Amino acid sequence: MTYELFKDFQSALVGVVGFIGVILTLVGNAWLTRRQHRFEQDQLRLMVEAGLREELRAFLEMAERNVQSLGNWDSDRNLNVPRIRPLVSERLIQDLGLLEADKAQAALKGVMTVREMHRKLTLLARCVSEEYITIEGKNHELVKAAYGSVLCNLRRAVDALEP
Repeated sequence: MTYELFKDFQSALVGVVGFIGVILTLVGNAWLTRRQHRFEQDQLRLMVEAGLREELRAFLEMAERNVQSLGNWDSDRNLNVPRIRPLVSERLIQDLGLLEADKAQAALKGVMTVREMHRKLTLLARCVSEEYITIEGKNHELVKAAYGSVLCNLRRAVDALEP
């Protein structure tokens, strides 16, 4: 009888310890999964920030160079402006929700500014090819003003996306 009681107690103890082990394993796995997910989200957020920041910085530098070079432009010469192709931001805009609200807002304004810049140049264009927008030289002041009008928004977007 004592043997049967000991055997039942041992079986119950093994069952309880096994159950507690399973529960602890589930809790530990859930914690590790949450931590891994947070890490992946943080890495994706950093990638989105860096990609948008660098593309917007490239557009900002291009706009600054163009404003400077258009200062002494001969109005008899046509302008060939490279078409604006925001490739990185087009791919990353879907992940904008990963950024903090102020960074997302600044990035969106920057991307919209680049798109608006392209529309302005296209409206001034005499001819649009796959690679270039050709603008008559007499419109160089308008082109300079168009580039100048986007500098502030692009600077703000780049500054907001700095780490």
